[in-house]
Amino acid sequence: MPNHARGHGDRECLSATRDANDLINIKKYNAVSPVTPSETSTNIPSDDDGQEFLNEWAEWSEHEFGRGPKAHWEDVHYDFNTGKITTPAKAAPTASTSKDFDGKSKVDHFVSSIPCMPCVHQDLEHREKFGQGEMRFGKLYNAMVSRPVGRKEMMEDPDAKASMRNEWLGQHKQGVYDFSMVREYDDVVAEAKREGKEVHMARVHGICVEKNYQLPKGSPGRKFKGRGVLLGNQVKNQHWEAAFFQDLGNSPATFEASRWADFYGCIPGHNVKLADAIQEYIQARLTGPPCWVELPEDAWPDDIDIRKFRRPVVRLVKALYCHPDAGTMWEQHCDTHVREVGFMPVVEEWPSMYFHKELKLLLVIYVDDLKLAGPAQNLTKGQGMGNVKVEATN
Repeated sequence: MPNHARGHGDRECLSATRDANDLINIKKYNAVSPVTPSETSTNIPSDDDGQEFLNEWAEWSEHEFGRGPKAHWEDVHYDFNTGKITTPAKAAPTASTSKDFDGKSKVDHFVSSIPCMPCVHQDLEHREKFGQGEMRFGKLYNAMVSRPVGRKEMMEDPDAKASMRNEWLGQHKQGVYDFSMVREYDDVVAEAKREGKEVHMARVHGICVEKNYQLPKGSPGRKFKGRGVLLGNQVKNQHWEAAFFQDLGNSPATFEASRWADFYGCIPGHNVKLADAIQEYIQARLTGPPCWVELPEDAWPDDIDIRKFRRPVVRLVKALYCHPDAGTMWEQHCDTHVREVGFMPVVEEWPSMYFHKELKLLLVIYVDDLKLAGPAQNLTKGQGMGNVKVEATN
C-alpha cells in the first residue's frame, strides 16, 4: 500500500477511536450531571461495559476499512424448516486471538441467524446427456436450414435454373411489372428532373436456395426454391440520392392474439383452421412515388427483345418482396378485403385481429399466416369468403 494511503487509513481509524472515547466520556458526564429525559437521547452503554462498547466500535471501524475480522462459519448448517443458522452441540463460537490496532484483544461474535429468502435444497448432480445411440439416429445436423445457391450454380444446375424461371413466370402472372412500357433508365430520370416529379429507381435480384439439402439426391423433400426480390437498400431517386419511403409501418398480430384464437377454438363445438397466403406481398398494389426497376436478363418475358435497349427499366406495380413499404401495402390489402366480407377489427389494441359477428368467427392474420377459429359448421364458409379476397391455401 502507498505511504500516503496507509497514513490516510490510520488517521481514519484513530479518528473513529477518538469518537468512541468521546461518547463514553459523554455517558460518564451524564451520569454525574443528570438531565431531564428529553435531553438524553443518546443510547450509550453503562460504565461496566464501556470498554466492550469501545472494542465493538473499533472492530466495526476496522471492518469498514476492510481490515476487520470476518464471522466464523465452520460447522454451520442452514435449517430450511426454521430459516435459521444452526450449529452442532459441540460447536461453539471461539474467542479470536487477533489484536486491535491499539493492542487490545477483541472477540468475534457468532451470528446465530440471518435474514434470508426461503430456499429449497436442490440436487446439483450433473445430468448426463443422451448419446447418439439412445437418440435413435446416427448423427446430428442442422434442421430447417436452406443452402444458399450461388449465381454460377443457379445458371448451370437445371433444377435451380427451372426454379428461378418458375418464380419469374409467377410474378409475370401476378402482374408485378408493367411490361406494356419498357423505357431507358436515363429517359425516366431526365423526365422526372424536367417535370420536377419524384421517382424511385431500383434493381430486382434473384435469389435461390436448396431446401433440405442434407437429404440424399433425388429425395422428394430436397428441392430448389427461387425468389425474385427488390434490393431495398439500393433504391435511389432521380438525383441519385437515397430514396425516402412512406414508412407507415405495419402491425402484425401478436402472440397473445394467436393464443386467443387457440382458446376460442377449444370451446366445445369449435375448431381452428390455418391457411397460408399465396405470394402474399405481390397481391397488394404498390403506392407512393412511381418505382422503376431493372430486371435480371432471365427475368424478362420471351416476347420482349431487351437487346435493343441500353439499360431497360419497367414500372413496378405490386409490392415486391423486400420493398420497404411492402409490409404496409400487404396489411392494408388484407384489411380492406376481409372487411368487405364481414370481418371487423376487434379493438385498436389488437391489430390484425378480426371477428365476424354473423358467423361468430375469429380471424388472426400474421403476415402470410391466417388462423380462423369458431363454430366448426361455419369454418368452411368463413374460410371460403376469405380465400376469395385473399388468395390462400389451406
